[in-house]
Amino acid sequence: MLGPLEIPDGAFFAPTPLTMTTTQSHAEPSAPNRMRTPTGLGHWLAPPSLRTTVHVMLLVLPLFALTVGLKIGKLIKLEGVPGLAKLWWTTAPDIAFSGAFGLFWLLVLHPMYRWPRTVTLTVAHITTLVLMFVAVLDHGFFLATGSELDWYLIQYTVTNFSELRDVVKSEAPLGALLAFIGLTAVNLTPVAVIRWSRLKRTPAVQYTRRDWRNPRLAAFFGAQVGITTLAAFVPSEPLEGTLRPLEDNVFVDIGTDAIEAFAAETPERFGPDILPLDPITLTPTEKLKRHNVVFIVMESMRAKSVTPYQPTLDTTPFLAELAKKGTLVEDAYTVVPHTSKALVSIHCGLYPKIETPIDEARSGALPTACLASLLEEQGYATAFFQPAREGYEGREQLVKNFGFETFAGKETLAREGFDESSYFGFEDDIMLEPSLEWVDKQKEPFFLAYLTLTSHHDYGVPEGFEPKKYTDEAELNAYLNTLRYTDRFVSKVMEAFDKRKLTENTIFVILGDHGEGFGEHGRYQHDNVIWEEGLKIPFILYGAEIPQRHVVSGLRQNVDVMPTVLELLGYHVKGGDLPGKSLFSTAGHEKLYFSCWYNDRCLGMRSGHTKVLYHYRAGSTEVFDLTTDPDERTNIGKKLHSKEQLNAFAGEMLDWKAAVNARYSAQDNFRKSWYVSKKPSAPSNPMDVTFNDFAKLIGYDTPKVVGTVGGSVELVYHFEVLKKPEPGWRLFVHLLGPKGSQINADHVPALGTYPIPEWTPGDFVRDRHQIRIGSDKKPGTYRVVLGMWNEQAEADGKPSRAVPKGDAKHLDKDNRVYITDVIIKAP
Repeated sequence: MLGPLEIPDGAFFAPTPLTMTTTQSHAEPSAPNRMRTPTGLGHWLAPPSLRTTVHVMLLVLPLFALTVGLKIGKLIKLEGVPGLAKLWWTTAPDIAFSGAFGLFWLLVLHPMYRWPRTVTLTVAHITTLVLMFVAVLDHGFFLATGSELDWYLIQYTVTNFSELRDVVKSEAPLGALLAFIGLTAVNLTPVAVIRWSRLKRTPAVQYTRRDWRNPRLAAFFGAQVGITTLAAFVPSEPLEGTLRPLEDNVFVDIGTDAIEAFAAETPERFGPDILPLDPITLTPTEKLKRHNVVFIVMESMRAKSVTPYQPTLDTTPFLAELAKKGTLVEDAYTVVPHTSKALVSIHCGLYPKIETPIDEARSGALPTACLASLLEEQGYATAFFQPAREGYEGREQLVKNFGFETFAGKETLAREGFDESSYFGFEDDIMLEPSLEWVDKQKEPFFLAYLTLTSHHDYGVPEGFEPKKYTDEAELNAYLNTLRYTDRFVSKVMEAFDKRKLTENTIFVILGDHGEGFGEHGRYQHDNVIWEEGLKIPFILYGAEIPQRHVVSGLRQNVDVMPTVLELLGYHVKGGDLPGKSLFSTAGHEKLYFSCWYNDRCLGMRSGHTKVLYHYRAGSTEVFDLTTDPDERTNIGKKLHSKEQLNAFAGEMLDWKAAVNARYSAQDNFRKSWYVSKKPSAPSNPMDVTFNDFAKLIGYDTPKVVGTVGGSVELVYHFEVLKKPEPGWRLFVHLLGPKGSQINADHVPALGTYPIPEWTPGDFVRDRHQIRIGSDKKPGTYRVVLGMWNEQAEADGKPSRAVPKGDAKHLDKDNRVYITDVIIKAP
C-alpha cells in the first residue's frame, strides 16, 4: 500500500485530505499546505476531483452542444429533419471529438495544483474558445458557400486578409462580433460557477486510486469513455452527395490538413519529365486579317440562367439575339470556377495552376506568352478594363503578365454617377466611357478586354435599374437580375461599336468566367462548385470572320479562346504546346478536366456524356450520365464501375493536376536558370555596394531607359550572394519623379522565381526588371533607387532596411542606392 507523504508549500499537486474517504467527496481540507497525498503515481491514478470534473464539463459541454447543434443545423438545411440513424452517423465524429477533448483535459488537470493548474486551465479555456469560434466561422462559411473550412482556406485568408476584409465583412459584419462576445461569456462560465459555489472550497485533488471502487464514480467516467469510444470507432454508413461534407469533425479535418501541409514535400513525380514550353511564335498566313479584338468576360454567368441556353428565361435577350446572328458554343466549360484562374485560361490558352494561391500573378510566373503580348508584337494596342479593385488577387500584375499595355480598374475609373454593385467595386457601366475614349484614340488595330462585375455575389444592381421577378427565391432572383444588367452592358458596348462603324472589323468574344451555384448540390457561389451549374458557361462569338447562325458542337473549354482568335486573325501558331483547340477547325476535345479552386477539394473530367467527379476528403468518386441525368442527381459510379475503375478515374485526374502544376514549376526552374549562375556576370555599369554583408550589388544594365506613360522601361540589376540571407528580406525599387510623384516597382528577383531568402551563397543573380508606367503617371525624369527591407523586422518595430555600404555617390540617407535616371514621355 502507498504511504502518506507531507507536501510542502508551492507543491505542484494538491494533497489528499487525511479525512477523505470514497464517500466523503466534498470533504474540505483544514490546512492545505499540511495535507498528505499518496506517493508515486497515486495522484495520477486517482479519479479527477469533483471541482476538476465540473470545471471541465462546464467548459466542454458548450463546445459539444455548439458543434453537434451546428452539424444538425447543416443536416436539416441540406435534407430536412433526419432519421435517428442518419443523425447518429452525422454527429458521431463531433460526439467523439468532444468526449476525447474533455477526457484529455481531465487527465491533464486532475493532478495539478496551484500555478501549473492555473496556467493549464487558462490554456484549456483559450483553446476551447478558439475551437468554438472556428465552429461558428465554419458554419457561417457553410451557410454562405455550402463548403466547410479547412486549413488551406484559413491560411489563405490570414495571409490575404487585407484583400479579403470586405468579403468577410459582407457575410457577417456584426454577427461575428456578437458571436465572439457570446462565446467568450460562455467560455468564462466555469470560472464563475467554481468561484461562486461551494466547489471553490473543495480540493483540486480529492481522491485516491482506491476511490475507483465507488460505483457512481466508475459509472460516470466509464460512460464518458464508452460513449466517446462508441462514437469514434463504431462503423457508420458513408454519407453521399451533398451530405458528404458532414462526415467528419471540422477540428479533426483542419488539424489533419495542417499536419499534412507542414509535413508535405513537393512531389518529384513529373519534375524530370516535364520541360518548359517552347516560346510561341506567330507567322502571318495568306488569310491574315488585322481585325480588332474585343473580349467581354461576364462575371459568374452560368449557361443554365441565360436566354441563349434557356429560351424560356428572358434574362439576356440581347445575348440571345447576338447568338442567333453569330456563333453559339453549345457545350463550353471553365477549367477552374474562379475568376483569376479563368482569366489565365481565356487570355493565355493555358490550364491555370491547380492551387488556391494566384501564383500566376507573380511577375514572370506564366509558362508562355499570352494573347495580349502576342498581338502587341504584331502592332496591336492593348487595354484591359474592370470595375473591380485593381489590386485584388494581384490583378494588376496578372494583367501585366498577360501583356496588356493599359489597365484600368476601380481606383482609376471616374466614379461620379455610378453605384458600387458589390464589396469588390462598381457597376459595369463605369467602364463604358473611358474604354471608348481609349478606342477612339487608336490608329492601329487594338485588343480591348472587359471583365464585368455586377453579377458577382452579393448580386446588387444599381439604383434606377428596375428588377423583375423571376423566382420566389430572393438570392437567385437578385442574381438573375444582375444577368439582365450585364446583358444591357453588352448591348451598350455593341451599340457604341456600331455607332463608330467598327463592328464589321472587330471580333467579339463574349463568355462567362465561370458559373454560379445556388444550392443545387449544397454549394453556393462558385469556388467549390464542380457540377454543371459552376462549370458550364455561355460562349458567343460575333463580328468579323465569325460564321452567322452557327452552333459549335463538341466539348469545348475556355482554353480554346486564344487559338480560335489567332486562327480567325490568320496567324499560324508555333510552339507553346497549348491544350486549347480552335472552335472552327477541330471537332473539340475528347476529354475535359476541371478542378475546384480550393486546395485538394475536388477534381472532375468529362468524356462524351460521362462526367466523373473526385472528392478528396471522402475519397469518393462519382459518375454521372449527362444524357439521362443533366442535373447530376444520380451517382451511377458504384452501380456501373468497379472500385478499381473508380480509383483509376481518380488517378487520371490527379495525374492531370500534377502534370499541370509541374509545367509551372518547370518553367520557374528554367526561367530561374536564365538569371541565376555560379559564374560572375559582367554588368555594363559596374558598382560595388553591399547590403548587410549578405549581398552585393555589382552593377546594372540599361536595355531601355526611355519609355512612355502607359508603357514600360527595363533595367537589369546584378547581385552577388555573399552569405545566406535571413528570412523576411525583400527587394524594393522606387522611381522618384517630378513634383514628388513616385512609382513603386517592388518585385521578386529573377522574374519572380528567386526570392531573397532563398538566395544561395556563391550565386550571381541577374535581375531583369520590366517596370510598367501607369497611365496616371506624369511625364518627366525619374530617379531609380533600390534597396532591401525586412518585412519581419518592420512588423516587430525594428529598423527594416538593410544598410548599404560602398560608393557614397550612389547612397542616400534613406538607405537607398541610386541606380540611374529614366525618361518617361507623354504618349
